[in-house]
Parts: sequence; structure tokens; C-alpha cells
Amino acid sequence: MSRGTALRLLVGWLTIAVGPLAAPLGAQEVRFSGQPEGDAQRELVRFLEEEAYTVWTRDTVLARGVSVPGNLLILEAAVRIAGEVQGDVWVVDVDFFLRPAGRIAGDVTVLGGGFYSSQLAQVEGETEYRSLERLRVMPEDGGYVVFAALELPPAIELDGQYGFHLPIYERVNAVTLGWGGTGRLLDVPWRPELSVTLRYRTGPAKFEGSLAQYWNPSARFRFGIEAGRTTESNEAWIRRQWVNSLFFFITGDDFRDYYRADRVAAALEFRPRPEIRVRFAGRWEEARSLDARDVTVLFGPDTVRANPSVERGDTYGVSGSVEFERVGRGSRTAASVTLEGASADVAGDFSFLHAEGQFGLRRTFARRHGLELFAIGRGDLAGRLPSQRWSAIGGIGTLPTLPILSRRGPRLLFAEATYAFSVFGAGGFGSADLLLRGSLGSAWSEGATPRFEENVSLAARVLGVELGVAFGPSTIGGDWEGRAFLDVRFARGPRLP
Repeated sequence: MSRGTALRLLVGWLTIAVGPLAAPLGAQEVRFSGQPEGDAQRELVRFLEEEAYTVWTRDTVLARGVSVPGNLLILEAAVRIAGEVQGDVWVVDVDFFLRPAGRIAGDVTVLGGGFYSSQLAQVEGETEYRSLERLRVMPEDGGYVVFAALELPPAIELDGQYGFHLPIYERVNAVTLGWGGTGRLLDVPWRPELSVTLRYRTGPAKFEGSLAQYWNPSARFRFGIEAGRTTESNEAWIRRQWVNSLFFFITGDDFRDYYRADRVAAALEFRPRPEIRVRFAGRWEEARSLDARDVTVLFGPDTVRANPSVERGDTYGVSGSVEFERVGRGSRTAASVTLEGASADVAGDFSFLHAEGQFGLRRTFARRHGLELFAIGRGDLAGRLPSQRWSAIGGIGTLPTLPILSRRGPRLLFAEATYAFSVFGAGGFGSADLLLRGSLGSAWSEGATPRFEENVSLAARVLGVELGVAFGPSTIGGDWEGRAFLDVRFARGPRLP
């Protein structure tokens, strides 16, 4: 063996044996700059804030038989693992190689780099590989900063496909066709943007629309004005718009009540943290009743359900809301609280203080199990709510054994819990699930005693389509009775835009 060959072998052996010691270990501060985008980046922020990890910033080989205690963060270094890491591994904007003898006791998350793993390697936790994450790493005062590469929105952005919205079908407007888009001045301070939405409603054969002008001083703060005419519903939480339109067109069942609203508002929004949005607004609204129309349905009754009237008048009020959403591995938690106040002594025709709270939790567990919780509460805290602020429950989506939206009033409480067992998939809420659901709710007026109704449902769900049977007290005699139902259901609850 030549002297040169022996020297190269010696250097290679030393690299494999002491490589881990050559990388800096936990002595450097690492922070995330800017606002994280998406679930993976938010998870990275939480990982960095815990500061329970070792940092490697040099090309390193972890030899077979060598172990690293705890979590490992890899920045600016191509790392090859042939030994063991006794925690999670996070890799940002570099290449990561997991050799046949390598073992990771926790999860592996690779963001913006390359991941090359042997099939013989062991990862005890989950593996998440996102090569397209726009993350960059730069040194900073003896430490490192991870930041999301800024990607400005387009100067012109159209909604949906070429600006066209999905058609809406409902009993007060028949078909609604919509088109909209947003224009931005990216080179102007505060990046002003104007959003335009145009709608044509075939029932009254009228055009209507809305405008929203916003300024964006920073990624976390924006303010602007909004104006327009819309068709509003307080039951939008029950199911998505396209699902409600589909049910109405096929069966004639419209699970919303409506009113017309002309509105002008000034609003400001800010995000103190990525998962929290705070919004304040001052608003004028004029409400009008809408009548149900004689529209065509495929298999429904000859006449559609009447639409309740509202109290025509002007509302001048202010509102504030806080929304929270956190998405992790196998879980999603969302909550919101909103307060709205109006005073006829100042302006307008109505005086009230209205409150609303929503909560949603969706969690999957090992061995094909999942749990979903949802709750909503609305009501008057002071004054008298006009009927355009009333809410209703009943029918598929809430309490299937009751007639559609048969419980209505200024106060509402509703809660449900769903247990899922996945027939296919690694956790609950897979592509095919068996469901057990319990629901409880009531809507009532001030001075009345709330009458809570309960339902228990058994169903099978495939790709969001549910087929099952619900059991609840009969409206005649109080005995429990069953009702078969067909529904399209996805996770619901407050969700940040």
C-alpha cells in the first residue's frame, strides 16, 4: 500500500470516527425570521423555540455505533448518518443521507433540501420530506437565522379558474354566477390591493358586487375598507356552500336561511403570532328580507321551504374577533370569539351586544382511530337582537331527526363529538371510515327555557360522503326514532383565511 493511499485511509477513518465532534454542538442560537407559511414551517418555529436540540453546521458523518443524544438540527451541512440519533432530526436547506445502519429514534423532517435514505435504515417516528419549502439559512452574530424566502403575490390574481367562482344554487336567488380578482401595486409602499367581486343572480335577474381596498404595511398588519351588496346566512357553519347547493339542486333541501345586506366597513387586522388573527371593524349595514322563489329541483317537493323575514333597518356597530388555528401532525385545533355591538342612541335602528364562539378539534390516533369535536354558541348579551342576527339548527348536518332549521332564535348552543375508525389508512379520518356521532343543541328566545335535542348517529364515510342512520326523540310522543340520512361532511370549525 502506498504512503498516499494509507494517508487517505487514515484521514477517512478519522472523519468517520470523530465527525460528530467536528460540528458545533448546541452553542449557537438559531431563530426564525418573518412569518412562517404552512404547517411545516410553524412546526419548525415551535421546535426552535423549545431550544432542546444539538446544532450541526459542518459536513459530518456519524459513524456506525456512535450515538447522538436528544434532537438534532442540521443547517448548512451535508450530513450522513450511519449511527443513531436518539431524538428528532430537522434538516433545513441542505442534503441529508441516512445510511443502511442508521437509526433515528424520533421523527425526520427535511425542509428545502434533499433526503436520501436507505431502505435498511430505521426511522421510528414519522418522515416528512418537503424539498420545495422556500427556506434559507444565514449566519448571524455567532448563530443562525432561518427565514422564509419572500415570494411576493402576483400583481394580478384571479379567483378560481380565470376568475370564475363555482355556481351557487339557493332558494332565494336561484343560480348565482360570480367572477372576481385582486390587483396589487407591489412597488408602492404598503402594497395597496383592490379586490373586486361581481355576481349575477338569475332569480331576481340582477347584478351585484363588492369591493375591498386594503393596505399592507407589514406581513402581520393590514387595514382597509369594504363595501358591497351580498346575500348573507347565519347557518354557513353547517356545511360548505357548494355542498349546500348540491343538496338543494338534487333534493330541494336548503340548509340555510338568508337576508340581503348592503354594507360598508372599515377594518384592521393583525397577527401577533402566525396562528392568531385579531380583527376590528366598524360597519354600517342595511338588511332586507328575501322571499323563497319557485326554482327547479330534481327530486324535491313542488314547493320549497319559506325563507324567514328579517327586520329592515340600519345597523351601525363595531366588532372585534380573535381567531386561533394550530395544525400539527395528525391534529388540527381552531377556535374563535367574536363580539358585535350596536347602539340606536348613537346611530341606526338597533341596540344590542352579540357574542359568538366556535371551537373545533380534529385528532387522529394510532391504530386507525380519530376524534372530532365541534361546538358553537351564539346569543344576545344585552339589548334585543334583530332577526337578521338569529340562528337556527335542525336537519342533516346538525340534528338529522328534526325538520330542517326547525329550531330558531336569538340564542343557540350546539355541540357534537365524532369517533372515527378508518377501514383504510393509518389513522382515523382516512379515505373510508366508520363513524359514531353524538349531537346536542337548541335555539331559543330570551325568557324561554331552552329545549335541548340530542341525536346519536351511526354512519360510513367514503371520501367525505356519509351514509347512515340517526336516532333521536320523536317529535310526536317523545319516543326515540331513527332516520336514515345521506350527507357530505368535512372537518368544520373556524378556519383562518
